[in-house]
Amino acid sequence: MFTRPTPRPVSFADPSACNSRGTGVPSIIALAIMLAGLAWLSACGDDNASQQRLTGPTKMTPTGYTRVPGTRVSLKTPAGFELDPSLPGFTSRDRDASIMIVETEAGLLAASKRFDDASLKERGITLLGTESATIDEWPAILHHTAQVENDRVVERWIAAAGDGELAALIYVAFPRDRTDEYADLLKRTMLEASWDRFGPINAYEGLRFTLGGITTLQEPKRLGSIVAVRPDPMPKNPVAGGPVFTATCAQSREARYDARAFAAAQIFELGSLSQVTTRGGTGAEGEVILNPITLDGLDGYEGTFDAKDRTGRDDMVLYQVVVFDGPTYYLMQAVTNANRESKDLPAFKALARTFTRK
Repeated sequence: MFTRPTPRPVSFADPSACNSRGTGVPSIIALAIMLAGLAWLSACGDDNASQQRLTGPTKMTPTGYTRVPGTRVSLKTPAGFELDPSLPGFTSRDRDASIMIVETEAGLLAASKRFDDASLKERGITLLGTESATIDEWPAILHHTAQVENDRVVERWIAAAGDGELAALIYVAFPRDRTDEYADLLKRTMLEASWDRFGPINAYEGLRFTLGGITTLQEPKRLGSIVAVRPDPMPKNPVAGGPVFTATCAQSREARYDARAFAAAQIFELGSLSQVTTRGGTGAEGEVILNPITLDGLDGYEGTFDAKDRTGRDDMVLYQVVVFDGPTYYLMQAVTNANRESKDLPAFKALARTFTRK
């Protein structure tokens, strides 16, 4: 087993800030992806039956609304905000406040449970209040939270709207010292959202990359700015955190950084895994073994690692690829149960090699 590597000091944007316009957006992005992703992964039922149930009338985007790319949600653009091509939502022009959309198959109640007091406290977040609402005729639950970030209190409203099979999550974040400017405006934007519950969705819309189809894998699904792909068929009793392949794009806040050290550090960011051990060679104590790889003309690193699930009971396998395009990097990670490695890992590796920039 090795310890987390310590690269030279460098900070990175949240895993959806794939642009070059600054990095002031509060870290609502990482929270949204993490919690919605957990909710989505917990809903690994019969996908064929799910698709049959997820049918109904579709609707046009209302006049005066803008649909958020990669989602079925449309919003009235708040004054001082603009659609952000780097994430599924809007940011203020001064990059101090944000709105983000995530859709999850966990359903309304399951998604909302991820924002109860106990779950949020584990992440250093305070739940200030919860209230019921209606968004576009769908029942909704609103969660008001606060968290100290870089000596500044960031407040968030998190709205979950939907039914027992699908939920749209709308996140807004703003600094408490600008409450008078943002609180009412952003809450009203949430409540006036339009949701095309049964409409089509393109998993790669608005992203800088695509992945090809693999016959043993399901169609990709979108989680915020992350694309997630699962095996087809899914196991009846999947281990929490897998099997799943995820891909995203982000950008460094620094013009220069240690790419290998950064790639090595990413294997420790998966909260669903513990006791990670290296494969692929014998290195010095604390060294992470990574192999060079080139995808679509971009150089980077790949590696396969043994691990345990979060409880330490189940044997897991992690596969990771990171390729770099200047300050922009593309991160792909796949997790599966060790007893499914021979089935899932070849498909996940083949999927990574279909990576293409738009």
